[in-house]
This record gives sequence, structure tokens and C-alpha cells, in this order.
Amino acid sequence: MSNYYTHATSDQLVPCSHEEYERLNELLMVDRFDEQECAIIHDFVLGYSSMSGGTECGAHLKSDDCGCATPDLLPPEFLVEFGKLLARNNIEYLTIGLAFSADKLAVGSHGGEYLRIYPNGKLVKPTITWEVPA
Repeated sequence: MSNYYTHATSDQLVPCSHEEYERLNELLMVDRFDEQECAIIHDFVLGYSSMSGGTECGAHLKSDDCGCATPDLLPPEFLVEFGKLLARNNIEYLTIGLAFSADKLAVGSHGGEYLRIYPNGKLVKPTITWEVPA
């Protein structure tokens, strides 16, 4: 039996103050439960780093170390506030890359996709259209 993983990283740092980062982190880490009282776990964390080695800092979204990132479970309140941060920084969207892997090579065990967070707080997955060769 294989262990399957989903890792995620955002493609850029979003400028923010430490206070904004702390507020976003609170919204990301809020305990949520479904109808059966089971915890809703998205396995994302918010990083905070200096930008290009300078004094300005920014936030970035990534999966935690367990490799079980589930973007569809991100808290809506977090997405709305993160979207506002994108808007304040005139960032059109934040792209998050997802990597699917397993500890054993098996059919369908590896792959990936991208998704975006927009200033309106919406999480959007792309629509992929395959061109059929003539």
C-alpha cells in the first residue's frame, strides 16, 4: 500500500505587516467542524518571510509537513481576508501549485495542478481543454 501526499506552495510572497500576518494566521487556524462534529482539516500553513532579503516582509501559503493539503477546505473567512490583502497590494491573483505524489510509483500516483486565489476571496481551479490532434 502506498502513502499519498499533496504538497502546495504559493508562487510569490504577498507584502503584509506582521499584524496582518497574525490576523490571517488566526483565520487560517480556526477550528472548524462538520455536521458529524469531525474536524475539518485543510493542512495549510501561512509562512512569513523577508522579501528578496530586504526589510519588507510578506505572507505565503503552503502545505504543512504532513503533505495532506486540501485547498477546498480552506476557511472562507481566511480566503476573503487574504483576497483583501491581494487587492491592497494590487495583485491580480495568487497562484498555488499542488504536487500529488506517493512513496511508490503506481498508476495515477503522481501529478499536479494549479489554482488561484483572487482579490474577491474566490479559490479558482483552471478549466483544461485538450486539443484533439487532427
